[in-house]
Amino acid sequence: MKPLVAVVRTIEPRIWTADQRTGLHSDDVLLELAPGLRQLGYAVEANRSRADRIRRPVLFGSNGRAEVSYDIDVWIAERLEQRGTSAA
Repeated sequence: MKPLVAVVRTIEPRIWTADQRTGLHSDDVLLELAPGLRQLGYAVEANRSRADRIRRPVLFGSNGRAEVSYDIDVWIAERLEQRGTSAA
């Protein structure tokens, strides 16, 4: 968790909105975070194109088939798998 917090702290001055409006949207903040997250092993959506989306199933039906899925911005399945935690 400390490396993730360090990534956020590094860009915090550019994204902090408590004292002033930055004009950033969530995609802009993700763009700021992306390089640091990738260095930590996260998969990060690079743009909104269909080919680049990260799709994760959240509801499974008969035979384990995904019935509901969401497009997400960031994913780090490797860390969950290392801990023996199911990501799906």
